[in-house]
Amino acid sequence: MSRVAFCGIALATLLAAWLRLHGLDIQVVQDDEWHAIHKLLASSYGEIARSFGFADHSIPLTLFYKAMAETIGLDEVNMRIVQVLCGIALVAVGGWLAFRGTANAAVAGLFAFLVAGAPFIVLYSRFARPYAITTLLSVLVIAGLWRWRSTRSMQLAAAICVMASLAAWLHPLSALYPMAALFFILLEDMQAAGWKVAAARSTLILGVAAGLAIAAPLLAPILNDLQSLSAKAGDSRPSLYTLSRVLSLFAGGLPDSVTYLFAAIATWGAWIRLREPQGPDRYLLFVVLAPLLAVIVLRGSWTHQGHTLARYVFPAQLAFLFWFAVGAMDPCKRDARLQVVAAAAFAALYLAWTPTITQVRTLGPWYGHLYHHFDYVPADNRALKYYDNWEVPAFYRELGKLPPRSVTIIQAPFDFVAPYNPDAFYAQFHEQRELQGFVHDLCMPGPFYGEVPRDPRFRFRSFVYLDDREAVARSGARYLLLQRDLRNGDPFKEADQCLDSLRKRYGEPIEMDARLAVFDLRGTPAR
Repeated sequence: MSRVAFCGIALATLLAAWLRLHGLDIQVVQDDEWHAIHKLLASSYGEIARSFGFADHSIPLTLFYKAMAETIGLDEVNMRIVQVLCGIALVAVGGWLAFRGTANAAVAGLFAFLVAGAPFIVLYSRFARPYAITTLLSVLVIAGLWRWRSTRSMQLAAAICVMASLAAWLHPLSALYPMAALFFILLEDMQAAGWKVAAARSTLILGVAAGLAIAAPLLAPILNDLQSLSAKAGDSRPSLYTLSRVLSLFAGGLPDSVTYLFAAIATWGAWIRLREPQGPDRYLLFVVLAPLLAVIVLRGSWTHQGHTLARYVFPAQLAFLFWFAVGAMDPCKRDARLQVVAAAAFAALYLAWTPTITQVRTLGPWYGHLYHHFDYVPADNRALKYYDNWEVPAFYRELGKLPPRSVTIIQAPFDFVAPYNPDAFYAQFHEQRELQGFVHDLCMPGPFYGEVPRDPRFRFRSFVYLDDREAVARSGARYLLLQRDLRNGDPFKEADQCLDSLRKRYGEPIEMDARLAVFDLRGTPAR
């Protein structure tokens, strides 16, 4: 690797590390991240391993989180650290593969920066779901199979089987990538030998081995809980609009006109690469398009939404960004120095125009909220539109008159279901530090849902138990805000009971209306 390529990829990797780690310790655990928490609270290790779960908890991640909870305790950082590390590694691995495939430092460096700063990739590198891990594994499997195609190495084949098995165990749709890659190589083998099956013997053997490796950890949940997996197919219908939103997310949430220009440059880059007869791009095109078509045909749950479809096909975004880097550098191909300057300019423009750096730097606890990521184009962001006619309680505007981050507030009850959690919306009005209040032990009967028990298994920094006056006092919070109308999108039936319990501990609210009760915590005794 050239020194220029190495430096470019190294700088991009450092940027990736900052974007994936900054503020991670205060980022609220929310929405789909709770699938695994709910499962580990209710199930044994064996029950987790034998169930896909209606909410798709990702079996190995949930087993890992349960083991972590029972040893060192779960918190906002360690629950996401594997995703973070995979997200950082993806930049370095992707940049290295781009240089190996093009021998062009500018293309490799630009591609690394695009992957480092792509907002959709950064989001799922900071989110306790399997997508960052499966994306890295799928890239390694795709690259490994291309290498195996020429070496037929048994050691490499074994490594491919292990990675494919783990990726599919983390998320079954990840099995589509090794299947597509092996099918491409199988067709190549047979075509080269006049369509004789015997000529593809090694590929068929590897295909069977990979299939068995993929099936092995999935056999128990298939036998025990196939209905949960089958229930996730056939209930959505992706449209051309869906694909346009996928394209927008892949391009980084740029204005639609710029996205189409971005796509045109990527198409030109793909065309350049496809004209190279010995290159991997025909293989790459097939391997990313076949799974996309399969997911569309399967009509997986919620895939009518661009956000959901896009996260199921992350490797396609990497190919898209790679071909953009190739196309963008093509006009300067006769001058290597000019290419490097152009690559730096494109990277800087991309990072300035996309929302990633601003989001990571400013959103704090609500960085991961769907409100900010459903679609990066406001006109197409349904999570934003939900609040078009939403009346903001007056107290949030009063908080906004104080210097930003000058006080800490506790908001309760905590709504883990992001589409129904308005706190990310309110945060733009008050700009104060926040904690989330748990109310189960205070006033909520029944099992834990969207909250965790107070025990050493859970060490989350963002949550405080409101029945514990000492913990509330230690938090340093000035105000406690009880949202009285809704909890996780449903009427908050226990609101009056919770209000009475809070009165006994913290006195009378200083403000109260039908939606909000505000307690001033100054002077709350730590006892």
